[in-house]
Amino acid sequence: MPETTVLTPRQIRDHTYPLLLAVTDRGTKGRPGFTYARPVGEDLVEFLAHRDGDDLRLLHDGEVATVGAAELFTLARERLRLLPFESSECVQQDGGEFYVLRGAAELTAGKLVLLPDVLRSVLGVATETPAGLLVSVPTPHELVCAPVAGDLPATLLYLARYTLMTYEQSRRPLSPITYWWHEGVLTPVVTMDEDGMVDFRLPPAFLDAAAS
Repeated sequence: MPETTVLTPRQIRDHTYPLLLAVTDRGTKGRPGFTYARPVGEDLVEFLAHRDGDDLRLLHDGEVATVGAAELFTLARERLRLLPFESSECVQQDGGEFYVLRGAAELTAGKLVLLPDVLRSVLGVATETPAGLLVSVPTPHELVCAPVAGDLPATLLYLARYTLMTYEQSRRPLSPITYWWHEGVLTPVVTMDEDGMVDFRLPPAFLDAAAS
């Protein structure tokens, strides 16, 4: 859809989705005209995008204001909740286990903001996850996750390795970071610096939750 197309408030309400972009993507952080955008974790930004078929266009402040940012984020997230994953894969290796949820639409990674409820219907994973989840979005088409339970060192190692490899090999990477999701907060636990060096950052709260 051309960026000059004027959208009515109804079109905005009925066809808007959350879209995660990297902070470095399209100059997203602090980009003029998109002050409504919300930071997600350390390296992601949640925008609102109007969907027309397979085309997505970021909504600017003026368009969002015709509905209201709070209402539009709520509507967009509920619409994204109804967008199905196309496949789910359980990866098991040396005692570690994690899930890779995939979708054709680049909106798929946006389901990160719907944790943990989004996992219930797809994986049968209980929403009661007292120790939280390990999660990542290496590409716009994937959500990678694992409950913080079982053989945690192996799960963390292999989930982080998968995330980094997928990120580096993708033609459209999103984030190399493995996060710990706990009570609605995303904390980086495995990151990659500008030189490609991997850094494990395990905060005491994460270790305490994992041991409980």
